[in-house]
Amino acid sequence: MKLSKRVFGCSKFRYLASEARDILLSPKNRAFMDRHRAVCDECAAYENDLYCGLNFLGTYNLDVDLDGTRFVNRVMRRLHIFRARDTLRYWSPALMGAGIAAITIMLTIHLVVQGAISPQYSGSSFASTHKSNKLFPLLNLQSQLRHSPKGDADGSYHPLLLRNYNP
Repeated sequence: MKLSKRVFGCSKFRYLASEARDILLSPKNRAFMDRHRAVCDECAAYENDLYCGLNFLGTYNLDVDLDGTRFVNRVMRRLHIFRARDTLRYWSPALMGAGIAAITIMLTIHLVVQGAISPQYSGSSFASTHKSNKLFPLLNLQSQLRHSPKGDADGSYHPLLLRNYNP
């Protein structure tokens, strides 16, 4: 007695039915599918459902662009994005260095203007006779060193600390 279908033929048929959409099947596999389709109604229905579903998805997602302008616009937009990324990648270290330099310059100017070195004197007559130069404290520092009440003769005056220094 001859069997109407092969054992495990359905799994091979379903695999080949899925692959037939993507690749060209050999004549041997096409002959197997024809024979199995004629014998097995379940596999024939599966193949029919598979092709109907794929055709539905293909027509549902079909985006008609007859003149091709949307494709060109997409390509140009992506090209612009890639160029912008390359430009940013090229200039970002320089911009970061310039930002750090700008912050350093601003902090230096702030320290000079606000007077980071605040002089302290022991003599009250010296502080009352000389007006301090708040805009340029380093210039004021030089003039105060020349008119220092203690001087440098005894070595007790340190010019950078601007206060009495006893080693």
